[in-house]
Amino acid sequence: MSEELRDEHYTSLLTRAHELKMGMHNLEALTIYNEILNLEFLKDSIVEKHVFMRFNALKNSGELYERIGDFKKAKAHYTKALKIKEKEPFIWTRLGFIEYEVFKELTLAKSCFQAAIQTCTTFDRRSSRINIILQKLAEIYFIEYDFQGSEQLSDAIIQRAPPTINNDQPTIFANLLKSFFMSLKNEKTLSEIFLEKAKELDPKSKLEDLEIITKHLRKV
Repeated sequence: MSEELRDEHYTSLLTRAHELKMGMHNLEALTIYNEILNLEFLKDSIVEKHVFMRFNALKNSGELYERIGDFKKAKAHYTKALKIKEKEPFIWTRLGFIEYEVFKELTLAKSCFQAAIQTCTTFDRRSSRINIILQKLAEIYFIEYDFQGSEQLSDAIIQRAPPTINNDQPTIFANLLKSFFMSLKNEKTLSEIFLEKAKELDPKSKLEDLEIITKHLRKV
């Protein structure tokens, strides 16, 4: 088989793996991605299409391992993918979630989320697209007792909030957190205003919905 036909064959396999992944056939897709990652000619190739194939397989394998709950392998594959393409906000975001929600490594999670923001486009950084990242950073700052930093991030979420989208979780979170911070400052009226803004998006919203707040209140 010529190199051209070989590359066409494995490109078609990548397409098939993607279709399986989209169809939630996780293990079947992983089998194909692992086959591609084990190809000798791909491992050290600097040919652009080969580098892309390797990156594609690593990134998608990371997603699949995360999906099936093998977070160590997910982290390993995401990390290898970043060595090929460092400016990849999606991967930095996923690593942030894994470090924060699975491994409870707050410092690493914070670094990953910050890298995700830094590698986003200018448009995305100014839009609500990064609000979920800002929310997680606000949670981490709160847990670390950096209330000023946490409140500033809440403000940033509110400033970027999409207009009139019900049940927008980052915006609800930010308004609830602002309500809590206003109550700490004895700003009762402002606290109630932010709580009402959260309820406009979800009538069932209440401060107790935020786990970081309930855990904090149990400690004090």
